[in-house]
Amino acid sequence: LGDVAQLRKKVNEICKMYSNKVKNSRKKQEVIEVMNEAFDVVERVFSRNSDAILRLKANAIQLRKLPQVELTEATIALVGAPNVGKSSLVRHLSSGEPEVNSYPFTTRDIKMGHFFAEGKRHQLTDTPGLLMRSNSMRNNMENLTMATLSYLPTSVLFVMDLTGQCGTNVTQQLEVRDELLSEFPEKQWIDVFTKSDLVFNPSDGSLNKERCTDPNAETAVEEIPNALRVSSSTEEGLRELKEGMVDVMLRFHLQEEGNDRIDSSKS
Repeated sequence: LGDVAQLRKKVNEICKMYSNKVKNSRKKQEVIEVMNEAFDVVERVFSRNSDAILRLKANAIQLRKLPQVELTEATIALVGAPNVGKSSLVRHLSSGEPEVNSYPFTTRDIKMGHFFAEGKRHQLTDTPGLLMRSNSMRNNMENLTMATLSYLPTSVLFVMDLTGQCGTNVTQQLEVRDELLSEFPEKQWIDVFTKSDLVFNPSDGSLNKERCTDPNAETAVEEIPNALRVSSSTEEGLRELKEGMVDVMLRFHLQEEGNDRIDSSKS
């Protein structure tokens, strides 16, 4: 910023100097010549100091990518075990650009994105993965996820990977889901089976048992029949998921309005 401020000061000095020259010019041609000379001088000054402008522009772009958490803004939290595909979904569903890799606990903090539903802006968070263990045994990354659910006005988008390749088997993922449903029974909820292009046969929607190696994948499909089937790779199911997110936000706002009316009647 200091370099840019110096550049601005220098340009202002040049402009004032040539402005005076224009005032003292008596002929139109003189004015045009002075203006052209001024433009050339300013252009040379900018060229010599362009690095400062480029650095400031790059910093501004990075700042725009930083998460802006509004503590009272309705939020959908993508929750699930590590490496189930939450980060990839955030990139498709919102303005967020979290890191995406194929190893557990890639998400080490809360990544924020935004989307609009019914003219209102909402937050979408990519949270660190949860393992099946008691809260007292959770690491700092998992505690971030639990804090997001506890203290932000969140609805849950619970993501499951049935392929058997994410490092957490289906039974453990179901146990995490059951624990969260028990701990946060009042939250609006969407279930998602991700990597659907690997999990299900495109012809009839049945489980692809050759690619889906977890023996309990079928149990999950039976227990959660309304789960949306989504693939970040092929974009299958993304439109339906976005529609589901809008519906969840509408139900969230109705729920909040009902709670406000109850609180008002008590007071």
